[in-house]
Amino acid sequence: MKEQGASFMCQTSQISIRKLILTHGRIRLELDAFWQGEDLQVMLYGGEPHIGAVALASPGSGALLIVLPGHREGPLAREMAESLAQALNCKVCVTCGIHYNEINQQEIGLVLGCADELCQKLIEGITKW
Repeated sequence: MKEQGASFMCQTSQISIRKLILTHGRIRLELDAFWQGEDLQVMLYGGEPHIGAVALASPGSGALLIVLPGHREGPLAREMAESLAQALNCKVCVTCGIHYNEINQQEIGLVLGCADELCQKLIEGITKW
């Protein structure tokens, strides 16, 4: 998978922003993350960005999940929020919105693979901050 703008970090006394991007063919996912105090806010989007699902997790507990009708990002948002909360030992909110017209099964697999890779890169990047 092609990595673009792999990481960008801007730090001030109150906020740190991390931007990660992965592309594979027409599939391009972007992940933006920033700290809200001790908590982590993550936005994962691609194609036509929107809000389709929101997951909120804390270490040692399952995620709370809100999915808008007609959207399928719920499992992805939940998995990412739970993984990040466990790995980073903090509360995490993941907002997810991914839409590609006429997406096929292979491309759905690419979306899931890119999302997992972005999650792992975020964990690695944060633990190095």
